[in-house]
Amino acid sequence: MTAYLNILSIDHVKSMSFDALVVHLRNPETIRIAGPCITEVVGACNVRIFLAAYMIAYRPTSVFESMDELSSPLFASAGPVLSAFEEILKNKRSNDDTFHAMVQEYFKCFKTWKVPDSAKLISRIKHALVALYTAEHHLPADEPIDSPLKV
Repeated sequence: MTAYLNILSIDHVKSMSFDALVVHLRNPETIRIAGPCITEVVGACNVRIFLAAYMIAYRPTSVFESMDELSSPLFASAGPVLSAFEEILKNKRSNDDTFHAMVQEYFKCFKTWKVPDSAKLISRIKHALVALYTAEHHLPADEPIDSPLKV
């Protein structure tokens, strides 16, 4: 748990730029240290989604395009979860029902927030594929089969 606080204390995270934080959270060593600690305190969960709370809580303008009805609850839930988590680690106390409720609320808000993002991404990919196939139909008939212009 000390190793976790050495690399992911709230004060340390707040001192990082968004780009540095992204690199830090993706670092395999960070995941290796954080994963077991998060699992021990939080329970079985997606460690990367839990770690995303650091970006959400402390670099929201880099995460959200705007604060809307989906991002506001996520932002509001991320900071308290991380503060409570750090308090549990620092004081070596056990988690309780209040903490578990906070964690569940954070994960619920995260899932709700990601649904429109996923839908937007699927729509963008669909439109890009349609555009590629449409463009391919406008290629000359004698375009080589192995042309990089063909889909």
